[in-house]
Amino acid sequence: VATGEPNEPMKLEISFPVEIGGWNWDGKVKSFNPRTLFDYMDGAAELYLAYRFQSLDVYQLEKSGQPPLTVEIFTMGSSADAYGIFSFERQDKDAGLGQGSEFGGGMLRFWKGQYFVSIYGEGEGPELESVIIRLGKEVAQAIPKSGPAPKLITYLPDTQVGLIQKSIRYLRNH
Repeated sequence: VATGEPNEPMKLEISFPVEIGGWNWDGKVKSFNPRTLFDYMDGAAELYLAYRFQSLDVYQLEKSGQPPLTVEIFTMGSSADAYGIFSFERQDKDAGLGQGSEFGGGMLRFWKGQYFVSIYGEGEGPELESVIIRLGKEVAQAIPKSGPAPKLITYLPDTQVGLIQKSIRYLRNH
């Protein structure tokens, strides 16, 4: 059961650095809407659409001899929807970004307000991980406001009685 009305759609004004840790952004943004999301993620779009997906902006940064970095910023219908997408596959350690985050295997995922953000590179290593975290901090700071988690999860017992936070999944519908 979902509660809460969609937030007013807001277009983020993200200004990536031209260069961060040697990775360069070419200034291009690929944008997708509910009708074109399948063009970007055929086979996985249904999940995002179930959480009232509104738009996706994709940024790519490159560095010679390194895998590209991809930044995906999903605008969802509400902060509860962004939380729902984030909660769907939680497994890695908290990265301390946004309202909830995880980082592992070269991928950073977090939610803040009505946004779900994914930043990843095709590889691992301290240099790549450092740049991913730095990018994540910049994107999280660019999101002007937080939003409430789904009210339903406030009824769950706290961790003192054995609740494992990473096991919480918020489903909007079947």
